[in-house]
Amino acid sequence: GTVEALGAIHFAPANVRSGSSGIKPEDLYIELGIHGERKQEQVTEDLGLRPGDSILMDRPIARSVGKNSYQGAYLDNGLGCFVTHELSRMIADESNHKSKKITENLRLLFATATHEEIGIFGSRVLAQQFKPDILIAIDVNHDYVAAPNVGAKRFPEIEMGKGPTFSIGSVASNYLNKKFQITAKKEGIPLQPDVVGRQTGTDAMAGVFSSIDCASASVGIPIRNMHTISETGVTDDLIAAVHLLHGSLFEIACDDADDLFQHPDLRSAELLDPASNK
Repeated sequence: GTVEALGAIHFAPANVRSGSSGIKPEDLYIELGIHGERKQEQVTEDLGLRPGDSILMDRPIARSVGKNSYQGAYLDNGLGCFVTHELSRMIADESNHKSKKITENLRLLFATATHEEIGIFGSRVLAQQFKPDILIAIDVNHDYVAAPNVGAKRFPEIEMGKGPTFSIGSVASNYLNKKFQITAKKEGIPLQPDVVGRQTGTDAMAGVFSSIDCASASVGIPIRNMHTISETGVTDDLIAAVHLLHGSLFEIACDDADDLFQHPDLRSAELLDPASNK
């Protein structure tokens, strides 16, 4: 039979992405089929298009060929929004004993923040406004193993279909990462470590960028072809992320409030006295 699938260009070299070689931004055009007389007027007057108008890629999410896989535009970060929504619905169900414990002991705020790609601007505003004790970002991550000539060279061996990821390094909290790992082990949830540098590359940075002293973590959903209209993911990773976060919040809710986070609170710090040698 015939297998119908969508293609994608994945991980172009840095010099091509920057435009220093290969196709330059000014070489890219959108084909509108304009012809005949008054071409400029057809665009600006008849269609009402102006310089600076946004372009949206119309590629609905659809089933892909692989088991439980799907592809489409805006999985980054529509998947994070989906996980947040499903997690909030799960916690609102008080017939679940874990959800009841969570709502009794923790005050939660679920948010969808904008402008992450250009500076983590939206979540910075939320962090500054609400000053959370814990901040967990839910975003997508790269399937590095499937990236041609990339995965085995410089990046962690992360694959879609093998569970969500958690960031190690940067501002990531050891306390929260421990909760993720405890929950994954107890509930048999697949979990992949992602070692990062000084930046998680997600809204987990919002706390430190807003000068808020909070425990931060970043959970990712591995996908392929990120930042294209053929982004590809696996449903199993989404479901696993929801249950990972739900179980981790339950573990946090069971902790003694006086020893929460095992995270130093800078608000209780005292000035050093040079004369005391302390």
